[in-house]
Amino acid sequence: MTFTLDWDGEAVTREVDMTVQRVVKKGAAAVLKDAKRRCPTGDSKRLRDSGTVRKFKTKDAIGSYVSFGGGDAYYAPFVELGTPGTSYKSKYRKGPRIAIKKHPFLRPALKRNKRKILAKFDGALK
Repeated sequence: MTFTLDWDGEAVTREVDMTVQRVVKKGAAAVLKDAKRRCPTGDSKRLRDSGTVRKFKTKDAIGSYVSFGGGDAYYAPFVELGTPGTSYKSKYRKGPRIAIKKHPFLRPALKRNKRKILAKFDGALK
């Protein structure tokens, strides 16, 4: 009995890459949706509306990530992580700098969706 196996490693690699990209993009979209729901909003809702899913590609990795901030919503990290209240001297401002209490929205969204994303990977790569 003789078996012949035709192996096209590049085709397999391309298919795995495409599958990973698809699952990561869907996972990032789920995190974005949840983060927008958790995001504190003021009158303008700029922070919530600044959320996007962005792709990246390096020689070793491909994927997507969720981003908040930029432009008029530059303060996203201050909301997510908070700021210390410290005193400092400045010729432009006198007195203490007011602490901003943290209001995490992106990290809890990732934590909540992590198992779903891993399950999607598990199902997609079987």
